[in-house]
Amino acid sequence: MIRRLRWKIVAINMAMVTAVLLAVFVGVLVSSRAAVERTVNQRLMQVVQTGRYDASLPGQGSAAPCFVADIYPSGTVRLSGSSYYRLDDQDAMAEIVTACLEQGDSSGILRSYHLRYLRADGPLYTRIAFTDAAQEDATLRAVVKMCLIVGVAALAVLLGCSYLLAGLAARPVARSLDQQRRFLSDASHELKTPLTSMIGYADLLRGGELPPENQRRAADAIYHESTRLESLSQQLLSLQDLR
Repeated sequence: MIRRLRWKIVAINMAMVTAVLLAVFVGVLVSSRAAVERTVNQRLMQVVQTGRYDASLPGQGSAAPCFVADIYPSGTVRLSGSSYYRLDDQDAMAEIVTACLEQGDSSGILRSYHLRYLRADGPLYTRIAFTDAAQEDATLRAVVKMCLIVGVAALAVLLGCSYLLAGLAARPVARSLDQQRRFLSDASHELKTPLTSMIGYADLLRGGELPPENQRRAADAIYHESTRLESLSQQLLSLQDLR
């Protein structure tokens, strides 16, 4: 019983801790994702405004590869960008630009091409800056991996601490149960003694084995033991009332 109680306390503690850790990790993941998207969009905004796909953000030594598509009202598309991309593949570039225009949003991700884009409509042309989304995906995967490592380590440590604390919490219960068992054992012994004596004298009286001069003594013994039994019963009732 104590073991079950101990593990029940551990299970409750671990459930609450796991819920808190999940909430924290979800918050970290959401904030990290927002920070990565904000950084990438700042980079793309710089590219859209300047047309310089090789420029880095202030304070950064390098930038993710980008390319720019300028779409004119006549349907002409002018491409420029990092050599990381095969801009000479006109069919592939046309599919990417068309997919971006079909989405209709000013920014987003083309999952089929693993590209993040930022679109700006101007009076003369529409400029769209693209960059590889694999880097931000890798960053988010690293955050998830770190959260899992930290979470597993934290749960292992908290499991041990919870088990020890549950043992301390269950110790008074174990002591109370032990005292209850001793009390029941003592009470059973105290009740058994007068009952045994009464049954013995009653058997003698029923069997007619006692001489007349001893029958009175047997009756007195039965009365004495029954009075003692009544007193013990009253004491047990008093203890019950105290609880």
